[in-house]
Amino acid sequence: MGSKANSAFQLITWARSQGAIIHGVGLQWHVGLWAMLRSGDQYYQNVQRLIDNGFEFIVTELDVALPMNDSKPQNANDLEKQRLVYHSFVKYVLHFSSNCRAFITGGFTDRYSWIPSFSNYRNGAPLPSDESYLPKPAYWQMQEELARVLSDDTYRLTPQSKPNKCLDTYDRDYIRGIQIYNTGRNQSNQM
Repeated sequence: MGSKANSAFQLITWARSQGAIIHGVGLQWHVGLWAMLRSGDQYYQNVQRLIDNGFEFIVTELDVALPMNDSKPQNANDLEKQRLVYHSFVKYVLHFSSNCRAFITGGFTDRYSWIPSFSNYRNGAPLPSDESYLPKPAYWQMQEELARVLSDDTYRLTPQSKPNKCLDTYDRDYIRGIQIYNTGRNQSNQM
């Protein structure tokens, strides 16, 4: 476990010992293609430590940056690697689902990502859809993995319902533009 995680854990346990009510912790995961979660790794240990001490957690930002050249991934296989990393994070969060209250990517489209400018344009394309709002392999992999845990396998999130926007964004306790598509009856329901 890293020094930032240890310091944050010490702070929240101290605050709770002083009477502060802390229900959970938000985690930001800004990772690259190197991040493949495995049981017992530092991500696992950090979350398990929170759970063991009575805290819930929220993944408030996940993005998986790719090495870039001239606004394009350096390697054509990087989108496939990115898909695998997103898949490992979704499976990981599902493993802890009884203690995880939300799983949120650091945005939906690469168009507005802060990663390229922050990295002097060496890294980018970190999100589930590209700059044209088209789903990347990571999007489809997350959808497939989440569909596996649904009890009736009927509902799925779909970008086809709003092809120019896909899933919209969270804004002040109000979710705009998210649709659930019922593949069994071919009807959509606005949330």
